[in-house]
Amino acid sequence: MPFELFDLHDIPKVPWKNGAGLMREITVEPRGAGLESLDWKLSWAETTKSSPFSAFPGIDRSIVLLRGAGLRLTFLEDRTTVHFNDPHRPVFFKGEAGVNAELIDGPTENLSILLRRDRFWTSVSWVDQETDLPPADAVFVLCMRGPVRLVSAESPPLILQARQAALWRKGVNGIRIEPVAKPPLALTVRIQRSLQQK
Repeated sequence: MPFELFDLHDIPKVPWKNGAGLMREITVEPRGAGLESLDWKLSWAETTKSSPFSAFPGIDRSIVLLRGAGLRLTFLEDRTTVHFNDPHRPVFFKGEAGVNAELIDGPTENLSILLRRDRFWTSVSWVDQETDLPPADAVFVLCMRGPVRLVSAESPPLILQARQAALWRKGVNGIRIEPVAKPPLALTVRIQRSLQQK
């Protein structure tokens, strides 16, 4: 099958080592890879208390707000503060950066994207109407409010309900996202190899 299906309800929550939250690991490329060997990784993270972020050397990080009021992020190197409180404004930063995360108003949930630096880049968008996604080396679609129908030349039509996701791990030549009921809402993540890796 050219795509993989995920139901967030079926993915177990694992406590963070620092006790500040929980994580559902959705998928990693290559399968089973650890931090030292991964190309990219997608996780659903729940932050339940203020704490520093873990360090991921050599990794570029992106986080997208899914639920909650968000986080106040303080970058220790230059003491700048970023308010991570808008789902349409992902935050991008280096994995080794020192970052303190403070809850703005209660627990918050986000999609965490880890990419091997200089090898991959990503683009993230929200979809609430019929939309055509361009080709990519990997495509992930997470339905937050559904249902939505996904149509591609490589696979039969697929319907996602809320908290279900589909992944085209080895690339796809384009996907049409069609609402089945209104108002739909889906988050799309396109992952591309850097030009020097092609």
